[in-house]
Amino acid sequence: MRIITFLLFLIFVNCSSLKYLKSFGELHNKPKKIVEAKTYKINYNKNGITEEFAHSSIDYYDAKGRKFKNIRFKSDGTRLDADRLYYYDQYGNLIREILYKQDGSIRFEIENQYNKFGQLIVSDFTSGENKMTKEYFIDRTKKSSKFVIKNQDNTLLETVLFKYDNNWREIEALSLNDKNEQTSRIEFFYDEKGNNIQTKWYNSENNLNNIYNTTFNIENDRTKVERFHITDGKPKFVNAEKFEYQYDDKGNCVVQKLISNGKVSWITRYKYTYFR
Repeated sequence: MRIITFLLFLIFVNCSSLKYLKSFGELHNKPKKIVEAKTYKINYNKNGITEEFAHSSIDYYDAKGRKFKNIRFKSDGTRLDADRLYYYDQYGNLIREILYKQDGSIRFEIENQYNKFGQLIVSDFTSGENKMTKEYFIDRTKKSSKFVIKNQDNTLLETVLFKYDNNWREIEALSLNDKNEQTSRIEFFYDEKGNNIQTKWYNSENNLNNIYNTTFNIENDRTKVERFHITDGKPKFVNAEKFEYQYDDKGNCVVQKLISNGKVSWITRYKYTYFR
């Protein structure tokens, strides 16, 4: 009962500011829930093309655009775990996330802390007796940050260093192991709309390994991802995945198709209920 009361308070309290909230997950026209997001695997055989139901989920939003619950279903239609609940502070920052098992116990819990600019500074992940802490250190003057991941006995597991552009978009992520040695490095590039159109992946020796080029449509949804592997210093095409979309009259996606090797491999269909 205490959890329910706390949830209702956080969701329905008349907040003075939600300036850091991404309302309705950036969906349009205030949907109060995605009634269904059903995903199907497409099978090709001698009898033709068939759709095989894979999984589904439902997201619930309040009138201010905060997602407060998610439920998921397996391919046989039964529930995958119980509810996943989300809690927010008065500025719209996600401060707590809990996934429950079917028996009512907690599968995992995430608790977040933010600075006055709405930037994440501490994230604690707890599952049973296991706990990991991700702590962020942000230098707003130099447009850089880092986070360190530690387990429950405070042992360092990983460090990641970030660099940002003037719009606080990531332009580099450098991963270090517990011995402060590079394990990988990623560079990010953007178009004029802020879409991440290219990433370059480097290995532990800081040699360029892979390049991913991404194309977006006018709705800022990705339509193609191409992967190139670097061989003898030159990029060699590996594969490409394409995405096709259909939208409703409010601009939200109702059908998404994933196309691999020239064939549709997955389809996800969405249905929305809107606040009036």
